[in-house]
Amino acid sequence: MPRMNGLSAYGELPSMSGAASLLARTSEDARKTAWPYAWEHCPPDGNNFYIESIVAFPSNGVLTELLSYPIPDGMRLDLEYLMFFYVGISLLDGRNLCTWQLATDTPANVVGITTPVMPSGYNVPYWGSIQISKGSPSQGPWPFPRKHTFKARDVVSVNVLTTNPFPETGGQFLTCLQGHEYPAEPSS
Repeated sequence: MPRMNGLSAYGELPSMSGAASLLARTSEDARKTAWPYAWEHCPPDGNNFYIESIVAFPSNGVLTELLSYPIPDGMRLDLEYLMFFYVGISLLDGRNLCTWQLATDTPANVVGITTPVMPSGYNVPYWGSIQISKGSPSQGPWPFPRKHTFKARDVVSVNVLTTNPFPETGGQFLTCLQGHEYPAEPSS
């Protein structure tokens, strides 16, 4: 009789190696879905997250918001992949012509002290001054090397600043964030 998943047909003894592999597979699957391993796998009550934008080249010297996403109440967002890429021109990265920033609660349109209450945002550590494009449409998004969890009501944004001689026309910025969103408190 054929054996399936390490189990034998009725009346036969089970295969020891097949049964052991079945148990190993089961415990591995349990580890992947068990809470609180959200940094490795999306919780059962979570959702995959993906947001993208395409923005025409802005004027040089102006901090421009390429993408913005407010985290809903009661949720968290773990960022796993991102893409900072421009198309339409041929420039070498790393020449201080284009700087991306991944920020939280930092709107691009606030310049100077013009409002009574300034935003209390911050650039994500190590991602506040990126001068080399990350990811591409052909190779896919760039794996975010350190998981970063955004909490409820955070506004995640990607901003860009270009300087001369970066062209002001003829191209677009492609931006994408990917990860998973899940409740701050697990459902029981």
